[in-house]
Amino acid sequence: MISIPERFLVNGRPTIKDFEPDESLYFRFSSKHFSDENRLPVAAIRFPDFSVNAGSFSQPIDVLIPHWIDLGIAEFKVSAIPSPLKSDNKDDREFFFKACHDPIDVNHPAFNMPNQGFENYAHTEIRAFLEGEHFKQEPPKSVKKQFRLKLSDTTKIVILRPPSPQE
Repeated sequence: MISIPERFLVNGRPTIKDFEPDESLYFRFSSKHFSDENRLPVAAIRFPDFSVNAGSFSQPIDVLIPHWIDLGIAEFKVSAIPSPLKSDNKDDREFFFKACHDPIDVNHPAFNMPNQGFENYAHTEIRAFLEGEHFKQEPPKSVKKQFRLKLSDTTKIVILRPPSPQE
């Protein structure tokens, strides 16, 4: 069993309101999303409320804890988060995206989810906002597509694992 690093513990540390533009954000992805390209495919970018780890509180490898050791790791900067993005629907709404620090501790809803059950101070979510409010539904497909394409263009692959025979 993998032990959880001390840096994961919240220990009463405050939630960060805003990250610096050059802050690295890390996430894991499955190699089944990967082809022969040297670019992360858009399918590897989850949406909405995309979970990442903030680099100032973690190391890239931390996104594989406790048992995702066969996945790849990718990185992008806070400044690469595409925002604002306009819907091409008739309503012409403008969505904003932001890295929101969301540490997981014993009081966090994700703590009791399968595969979690441990603290993670570095946990952050890229969230969509509409008219200043967290938009908890899925934004229009056109916004989702723009978000994934633009973020994919600026994401760097840290570790790429070859697909397993089951993939």
